[in-house]
Amino acid sequence: MLFLVINCKKSSDSNSAVKPTASYTYTSNGKSSVTFTSTSTNTPTSYTWNFGDGTTGTGNSVTHVYNMDSGFAVTLTVSNSAGSSSITDTFQKLANIHTRFGDMLMWLDNQLPLYKRNFLGLADTGFYDSTTFHRLVPNFVIQGGDPLSKTPGNPYIGSGGPGYTIPFKTDLPLISHVYGAVGAASSGAQQAANGSQFYIVTNPQGEHSLDGSYAVFGLIINGMNNAITIQNQPNSGSPNNMAINRITMSVSVVIISNADLKSKYGFTPY
Repeated sequence: MLFLVINCKKSSDSNSAVKPTASYTYTSNGKSSVTFTSTSTNTPTSYTWNFGDGTTGTGNSVTHVYNMDSGFAVTLTVSNSAGSSSITDTFQKLANIHTRFGDMLMWLDNQLPLYKRNFLGLADTGFYDSTTFHRLVPNFVIQGGDPLSKTPGNPYIGSGGPGYTIPFKTDLPLISHVYGAVGAASSGAQQAANGSQFYIVTNPQGEHSLDGSYAVFGLIINGMNNAITIQNQPNSGSPNNMAINRITMSVSVVIISNADLKSKYGFTPY
């Protein structure tokens, strides 16, 4: 008798596709440039990026330069033969002020777009590189950003600027002269801003007597301990409180997601 043995085991299809799950990481490169890299799972075959500024791109990893200053939502859509999925995160431009004492990360207020655009533009062009914090007033402010301070010993440090001023804009309710506030220096109360010089409030109680007289356009959200170290460096004393030793800075424009601003710095953009 002949017996026929039949293998009834169902063979698996190792090539069957599974719908991909979109995810990505990012790296801020400075000068308003950021690299986005897909970390999506389940083998996507296509990657489409919407950069949130009216432009798009394709590829697993892309580098993009942002010319806009306000927040932008970046969406990655990945797909294969089984379907597609997308993920979106919102990003912000911030300024990172570098000194030998450490960095200070600065949020710029969207309510003052002219001030924000000016500061980020100067930073992107390297204007602030090798300028100094030339004025140090303990428990009040540190001030810097004068291009004349690039030359050691220049007797006119404190009077220089980029060659233009910015119309005065009063403080708005969301940021007043709180601890860590960043304001635009000027020749006096309610006068046009210098254009490049700025100050950081170092009084833990704030300096609310300045509210309404000088424009606050930013806030240090990380690194105020470094600002305090800077304010405590030797200075010439009243009335000018000029730094005895040069405290140079550089400023870079960094791009950070809202999620990281909240998780790493406890800050929620508005």
